[in-house]
Amino acid sequence: MPLVVETGAGVAEANSYVSVADATAFFTARGLTFADYEQRLLQAMDSIEVIDFVGTKTHSVNDLRFPRTGITNREGVAYEVDEVPKSIVTAQLWLAHYISGGTNPGAVAASTVKREKVDTLEVEYAVSDTYSKILTVFDLPNVYNALKHLLDSTAALTGDNVWCGRTVRA
Repeated sequence: MPLVVETGAGVAEANSYVSVADATAFFTARGLTFADYEQRLLQAMDSIEVIDFVGTKTHSVNDLRFPRTGITNREGVAYEVDEVPKSIVTAQLWLAHYISGGTNPGAVAASTVKREKVDTLEVEYAVSDTYSKILTVFDLPNVYNALKHLLDSTAALTGDNVWCGRTVRA
């Protein structure tokens, strides 16, 4: 699926806030590279787009959460109604990087098979006796720092739609 970038104009069929060319430039400038930018950027969007943000969507023509009205930058200056905040782009980029390294909050946690029996088919899954926690986008510092000023504090207090994650067993 090719990336269709939301420019702030309410692009129909948009599925990303950043292009592959811009992602390549961002990571090259930091000495980072990984395979398949397009797939990783789409996976990052899966995690970002389930989060509740402050403000109201500007356009109904696309399914993405941005652009929005009623949001400000970290200094309290309002974003334009047709602007996708740079911090959303940055969050998508860093999340794609984490995903490329094997940390994907949107991935389904796999169960470890402890025992299998072929005749009469018996499977037993390992259960960890150690700490288990939900891995969220907020456990990834570069992503959280980019997003925190845009989060809906009501959702954060109630726990509604503030995480996209998977269970990690230590």
